[in-house]
Amino acid sequence: MELGQRYAYREHRTDYGGPVWPVEIIKVDAKVKGRVRVVHLEGEYSGLQEWVPKIRLLVPASEAAEKCGLIAKQIRDKSPGKAAF
Repeated sequence: MELGQRYAYREHRTDYGGPVWPVEIIKVDAKVKGRVRVVHLEGEYSGLQEWVPKIRLLVPASEAAEKCGLIAKQIRDKSPGKAAF
C-alpha cells in the first residue's frame, strides 16, 4: 500500500455484499501498526480523514466493481431462495 492509492473501503469487513466506498491513502506510518490514514472520497463521510485498519481496504478501486460485485452475487446465490412451484 502506497500513498495516493485508491481502495474500496467497507466499514465492516465481514458485511459481505454491503456497500463499499472509495478512499485514498494519505499516510502510511510504521508506528501505527495495521492501519493507514485515508480520506473518504464519496458518500456521507466525503472529505473525512481517519486511521482505518488495512483489512477494511478490500481491493484497489479500479477492481472494486468487478470483485465486490462478484462477491455480492455469490452470497445472493447461496442464500435460501423461494420454493419453486
